Amino acid sequence: METLLLIGGVICLTGGMVWAFRSATSGVAYTYLGLGALYKSRFIAVSTDEMLFWAIASLLLLFAGFSRLYRSRFPNVWRNYIVGGALVGMVAGCTLGHPGIITGAALGAMLGGVAYSRTAAGTPMRNRLWRALVEVGLPAVVTMSMVGVALLGVMNR
Repeated sequence: METLLLIGGVICLTGGMVWAFRSATSGVAYTYLGLGALYKSRFIAVSTDEMLFWAIASLLLLFAGFSRLYRSRFPNVWRNYIVGGALVGMVAGCTLGHPGIITGAALGAMLGGVAYSRTAAGTPMRNRLWRALVEVGLPAVVTMSMVGVALLGVMNR
């Protein structure tokens, strides 16, 4: 059973990373399912308090995402810059432990948003930068941070 949970967890974590580039809420949900499956398989070293923290963060983002009355109108390229920045920041933050993962993902998402707003296509949208960082960046940071926690949990096992 542990092997099945391990395989399912890795698939969900990978799917969550892919979905983060397309949909904020789906990426968070898949990633938490993957983290929970890896936790239940006892293959990663993650505490129960940490799992509770990520469960609350995921639920808050899911409720906020589903309560929006409109669909996100940010270009996919902008989303790719922000989520890609969060991914790179998370990988860089893995060298510093759990606080580094969250900080690196947040800094990466901010730098990705700023990088797109400085391109020719993003210049007209500079006034919506903070809204994009909250609407796209916050779920990306939570998704990539959960992936980073799973990676550190595997390394610390």
